[in-house]
Amino acid sequence: VVQGPEDIPKLLYEAVSAALSLKKGPAVLLIPKNIQQSHIKEKGAYFFKTPRKLIKSISREIVEQQKKLIEDLALDPNIKRILFVLGKESIPLDVKKIMLKCSNILKAQVAVTPGALCAFPNDMPNFVGCIGISAHSSALQAAADADLIFIIGTSLRVMERTLVENIIKQKNYAIISSEKSHIDFCENAGKSFQYQWKGDVL
Repeated sequence: VVQGPEDIPKLLYEAVSAALSLKKGPAVLLIPKNIQQSHIKEKGAYFFKTPRKLIKSISREIVEQQKKLIEDLALDPNIKRILFVLGKESIPLDVKKIMLKCSNILKAQVAVTPGALCAFPNDMPNFVGCIGISAHSSALQAAADADLIFIIGTSLRVMERTLVENIIKQKNYAIISSEKSHIDFCENAGKSFQYQWKGDVL
């Protein structure tokens, strides 16, 4: 609970940092009504400060894990058709750049979830559209044809896995997400990142 208006910048910074940490979740900051209507007289060190370094470190960890799995995929002769599915955690610029490069090297197709429409350029020839509740037929066909579905930056909540969940269950797949997967065969809760291969943690 905020005790005074001067406390707001620091506590807000801490709340946002907690919400963006690797154990993502809601952060509650209670601001009494009388303080909401007050003015901050002294602009301290946390005034308009945002935890940019923390956001950068999360995206960098995701990128590093992607690199390792993608290197493994490139060496597997049985995997010829790959579909990348990018979620909202793939939106940061450094993740988009590596996906552009890796999808080109692996000749992979790319789909996005409804919450990540800007995660990959939609004018690229290997972009097949959106999956989930607003799925494009081209994205569903790409999933059906894929030898591997590589899901990055999403835990596949219900709006994201609608229409494609049964296809994923029949495929080789890998998932990288900072949240527990919502696919029903995930049994490993509480890990910062999850790596799955036919339901098993890598």
